[in-house]
Amino acid sequence: MEEKEIEVRPFFIKCIIIESITVFLILASVLVIKFTNKSFFEKTKKWYEKNILDDTSISEVIEQGGKYEV
Repeated sequence: MEEKEIEVRPFFIKCIIIESITVFLILASVLVIKFTNKSFFEKTKKWYEKNILDDTSISEVIEQGGKYEV
């Protein structure tokens, strides 16, 4: 019997491949939705801007009357 040596790839290479596939699938699905169903894309975009994006004002981060220049 011949013995075959099993080649093990490093873990980070597997992660990079999986992440690349995931990013490609997300981008492809967004592009398909954007060009095939514009009304759904606009509704999703408005929902994302309302619920996911968050505006932070400088006064929330830095105290009023502080020594900081803006």
